[in-house]
Amino acid sequence: MSGAPLRSTGDAPAAPPRSHFRAHFRAHFRAAGPDDVEAVARVHFEAAQQAYRDVLPAGAMAGAKVGMTYQRRLALWGGLLGSPGDMPRVELAVDPCGADPDEVVAFAWWRKAKDPEVTFGGEIHALYVLPQRQRQGFGRRLMAHTARRMAGTGLESCRLWVFEQNQAARRFYRALGGRLIDRGWETLGERRVPRVAYAWDPIDRLMTQGDSPVGRAAP
Repeated sequence: MSGAPLRSTGDAPAAPPRSHFRAHFRAHFRAAGPDDVEAVARVHFEAAQQAYRDVLPAGAMAGAKVGMTYQRRLALWGGLLGSPGDMPRVELAVDPCGADPDEVVAFAWWRKAKDPEVTFGGEIHALYVLPQRQRQGFGRRLMAHTARRMAGTGLESCRLWVFEQNQAARRFYRALGGRLIDRGWETLGERRVPRVAYAWDPIDRLMTQGDSPVGRAAP
């Protein structure tokens, strides 16, 4: 997510009945570490391929000036998670009931807002869910978990950016109580892409979303 959280811009698989989620949904959350480089890179690459498809022309994703290839995602996360020192704050969602009980199906990257002029304390820098795991509640519950982690560090509000064309993501963030607060641009290669910002103030509004029923807007 260069700062813009991504989500699918196309049709996601049809959601199972809500009773399925309530009876069978399980998710574990944990912080990412050096051993998670490949798993996070995979989620980032696969989810971004879907999320960018209405933002960039076909074939542009792998271009040298955009660089959204798996190898570049692997290099990015190898540098971020694989190096000693101050690692980024990345929360993982793991499905213990899947074929691989250790499979990472989603991640959220968050931080304290860097811009001193920003009135919101925290920023969710990126949120990605594997395309085949969207609309199963992982994204919604991971957002709530991330909000609780942020609040635990003293942050009282947060915001995120998303591409303006990404209507599925915008519906998702609105369903979580996000309030549209700003508009701007992001440069992808040689293109300037419009984006919008959503905020939760206070952050408690997002912390409680993990307990709400799964709707059709949920990744």
